[in-house]
Order: sequence, then structure tokens, then C-alpha cells
Amino acid sequence: MNNVTFGDDHRYYETVSGASGAGDGFDGASIAQTHMTRLAGHRRVRPYGTAGGGPGGVGRQRVGHAAGSVTTTRGCDSLPVGAEDVFVVETPGGGGHGHPDPP
Repeated sequence: MNNVTFGDDHRYYETVSGASGAGDGFDGASIAQTHMTRLAGHRRVRPYGTAGGGPGGVGRQRVGHAAGSVTTTRGCDSLPVGAEDVFVVETPGGGGHGHPDPP
């Protein structure tokens, strides 16, 4: 889960879902609300896989400013944004489970 808040006089709060990893007998799920945390984790360390499965992807976020520049933010960060700026969240991917089937 990723939590986003913005605003001065009128505060806005949003929880953004993330993915879950695979397990014994089931595939991972994309954009499934599996848990909730107050910090954006897995921004530097990839989520681990189990039983030989590969790691998931790290999450990242950035602000695309109306003037054309882009500011990459940390997992827990603060910066001024404008009404026309766009906040982009890429949630971490869950790790895999088991060895992949050969091609």
C-alpha cells in the first residue's frame, strides 16, 4: 500500500493499492489490496521471492510538473506541487514463487 496526502487548508488522503507475490499453488495478483502500511516500502530493495522464485520490482514515484520538468521523489518525501502537476506512483511488484517453467 502507498499512502499519499496533499493540500494545505483542505487535506486530501489517498491509499494506492500494490501487488501481492505468488505462493505455493497460486499466482501473484496485480493491484490487490493485501495489507496497509504508513510508509512506502521496497523503494531500494526488491521484494523477495520464495522457493526459488525471482524478486519483484521496486516501487518509485515522481511528479511531472506542468512546466515539463520531472521530480523523482523518495519513498517518504515532501515537495510543493501545482494544480496542474501530475503525481505518478509505480507500486512494487510482488516476488515470484518457485522456479519458472522452461520455455
